[in-house]
Amino acid sequence: MEWTSCVQRLINHTLEKGLCFQKRLEELGSVSYASDAPITLINLFSDLNSSIHLELIRYNRTFSATQNNQIHEGLFYKIQSLSAFLAELYQLVSPVEFSRTIRNPVSVSLPIESFAKELVPDAFVLVYPNYTCNYSYLDILSEKYLRSQYYSQFFPPKLFKKYPKHFVLLGFPDLLRNNILCHATIGHELGHLIAQHYNICSKVREKISQDDYLDISLEQLETFLEEYVADIISIDLFGPAAFFALAEFGGSMRRFEEPSATHPPLYLRFKNMLSAMKDYNHWQFFVEERSNGVENEIAKKMRCALETWEKAVKTGYEMLESSPSGCVFNILSPALKEARRLVKQKIDKRFQLELPDKMLEYTESLIKNGIPPSGDLNLTKNSCERVQLGVILNAAWLFKVWQFEIKKELRSRPQAIKYARKFEDLSRLTQKAIEQSETIKWYHKERE
Repeated sequence: MEWTSCVQRLINHTLEKGLCFQKRLEELGSVSYASDAPITLINLFSDLNSSIHLELIRYNRTFSATQNNQIHEGLFYKIQSLSAFLAELYQLVSPVEFSRTIRNPVSVSLPIESFAKELVPDAFVLVYPNYTCNYSYLDILSEKYLRSQYYSQFFPPKLFKKYPKHFVLLGFPDLLRNNILCHATIGHELGHLIAQHYNICSKVREKISQDDYLDISLEQLETFLEEYVADIISIDLFGPAAFFALAEFGGSMRRFEEPSATHPPLYLRFKNMLSAMKDYNHWQFFVEERSNGVENEIAKKMRCALETWEKAVKTGYEMLESSPSGCVFNILSPALKEARRLVKQKIDKRFQLELPDKMLEYTESLIKNGIPPSGDLNLTKNSCERVQLGVILNAAWLFKVWQFEIKKELRSRPQAIKYARKFEDLSRLTQKAIEQSETIKWYHKERE
């Protein structure tokens, strides 16, 4: 093979591609964004592109100074890796474009970005709609990606010093952009960030006996542990709303007993989340809440929904217990118990879901009259106090559990349209409630 001409063509092609990429970054950087995250990402990619450009110039000098075919071959594969990474950057910059489209409801994306920043101050999160029907998480500045040993051969560590420890691209399905209740699933993606920041998985791994997983793939054990821990954190942040959102979204994607390449079966994830709900007293809130000594009807409705799921999950677990996924779950159980304790200890109490004492009593009359309670600030002790994002989502799910049961005899087209419109109204009003809560937060910040 004639390496000399191959290397020269590849250098020229990659340099040209880098110049085109820089022009695209400059165009994106010239417009305004609702948060700092897109500009930070553009600056990071610009620095990476400049570093690639300098590396190519250095390779070009090395290439010109020698006629050694073996050296040319080595250069070819290094330049090929840089060219492939540049193509990858082209894909990674698309979230910046999607984040500013009208298809990205800022009443959802901005509060989540802000919430993530409060949870992990040394992090940026960019929320954007994607065109795959799934939620996604990628920390591009993690030690598994740009800060990994592989990329250290191309990018010096000092390049990343001016950037946060984490930069997360968090995608949600464009088809579900206005399904605000389903976006409680984002709590799971935030769970990955928090688990990574506090090294929770590595800390609970010691609870697993090595003798237990001799016949099980270590990679699968690690992957499933990360997913289960992220689910636990989602319950700590959003409570029952995270559970119902995953049940609604996940159930539409695949059967509950089937694992994917990277995720455990939904039945086992539900079992893990129900255990977390009980440990964190979210379950007891609906069981023990009383109004003037009489059981609250809304609490009864929610408890019935949870108990129905608990029975289904028990049946699903019994079916999966002897399967490879079930064996992994049982091996991980001691680690998951420790994870529930550690999550409660590590996450700031300001961000852990605390359902207001009078929430059920206050919302019962509203819900019975078809009024979503999400935006009412009287749910808090202080009428000027910001309502937690998790409280708003749970209030909306209370409304949905009460109002949105589709009986078997209500499957005609007119009734389906009425159901869809009612759900659209609920999502729209929930967005307004989130916007109102964010306004209060910024009002208090400006007064400080």
